[in-house]
Amino acid sequence: ALVPDEMRAVHIAVDRHAAEELASEWRRLGLTRVPLELVDCPSRRVARAALEYVAAELADGNTEVSVLMPHRVYRRFWHRLLHDSTADEMARSISQLAHANVTQVPYHLGSPPLTVEQVMPPAGDMDQVRP
Repeated sequence: ALVPDEMRAVHIAVDRHAAEELASEWRRLGLTRVPLELVDCPSRRVARAALEYVAAELADGNTEVSVLMPHRVYRRFWHRLLHDSTADEMARSISQLAHANVTQVPYHLGSPPLTVEQVMPPAGDMDQVRP
């Protein structure tokens, strides 16, 4: 479990209008316990903007930064090849900074949620486990 002194959500915004809509939805859903910070990124170099953001947070020399980010999981292997790898680049670069770590949380894009029985069938039915 993470028990940080401070926690915030950060959105690297390549589209300011979409970012403002996200912030509005964030407030509407009552997610105000975790403040949402919007970081403008007009250059569209998202991985670089994230790296610079984390580096600035670490600059005092007394800070540890843990980054939780979604990791899109696709149904077909070729879907992964078709989509850009910005998140992977972001995770690789940030995790190389001293006192920074990245945890990617799987997000199954386009897949319906599974039940416990679908994920782990009764003993003896292991051939039915979905990949």
